Amino acid sequence: MTAPTQRPDPVDLIGIGVSVMDITMVVDEVPVGEAVVRASERKASLGGGVAVAMATAAKLGGKAAMVDLLGTDTISQSIIDQMQAAGVDTSLIQRNPDTQASLASVLVRKDNGERTIVFSPGTDGQPQYTPQIEQLISTAQILHLNGRHLDVACAAIQTARQHNVLVSYDGGAHRYRSEIIPLLRETDILIVSKHFAESHVVQSQAVTRNPVVHSPALLASRLMSEFACHIVGVTDGQRGSWFVTRDGDQWRQAAVPTRYQRDTTGCGDTFHGAFLFALASGRSLKQCSELAALIASRNAEALGAFAFELDQVSEPR
Repeated sequence: MTAPTQRPDPVDLIGIGVSVMDITMVVDEVPVGEAVVRASERKASLGGGVAVAMATAAKLGGKAAMVDLLGTDTISQSIIDQMQAAGVDTSLIQRNPDTQASLASVLVRKDNGERTIVFSPGTDGQPQYTPQIEQLISTAQILHLNGRHLDVACAAIQTARQHNVLVSYDGGAHRYRSEIIPLLRETDILIVSKHFAESHVVQSQAVTRNPVVHSPALLASRLMSEFACHIVGVTDGQRGSWFVTRDGDQWRQAAVPTRYQRDTTGCGDTFHGAFLFALASGRSLKQCSELAALIASRNAEALGAFAFELDQVSEPR
């Protein structure tokens, strides 16, 4: 395994997660059973929740770094090249010749942008928690996680706590599992999908026997009461997002309408990246959610998980 030895430059955001290469194809219908369908368009691009979030923050002008374990294969190199092109510091991505990168095949419906994903995970393994990672976290503003590379994430949280670095967690749809609850208890910025929040409540209900609540606003309040974060957000796609702060402030962030919806892949990931970029830049929490909603909308207008263009972004005033 090749681990970085030089001290990287300080960053605003550092993410720990699994980077992915997405192969996206636009189809009229998602095939059912044995079938051959023709794609009208295709694109190979960066994927993976934390990787896309860091690339988003960097593209918007922030200083972001990524921690991961990749191989020396062509796909791994392409992933690194795309992150570097976005401005992400990839010096902490470790390389192992025996490691293969993760790959996802994404079928996008041409008429509405909905997608079906077939995920092929890479070689099982985690990066080493090195002094270089510890040093970079100690000087960052925000550590961003989504439950991958769990051992490294736990060690990183301890470093973050020692240096007053905020911890952010992305709870995506179909990504809830009980192993990540210790991470949630250490999180300052908890933004999750409605599906993730409901999954946690369902599991908790088995213990408390309280009725399940399905309103995003109530889900956000419930997560806040349990985890006492600085801010909790529950996202619900085109219906918007609901936020609550430890101080009791609450608001709904309306989704920004797309001018034309092509692909919803990566909307949540770019939402996180834009929110964290704005927060690290000193903006108010409501300004953070406004920018996040805008970037997610613009990303849905293009093909791929990391697809928005800066010249299509006109920030809310």
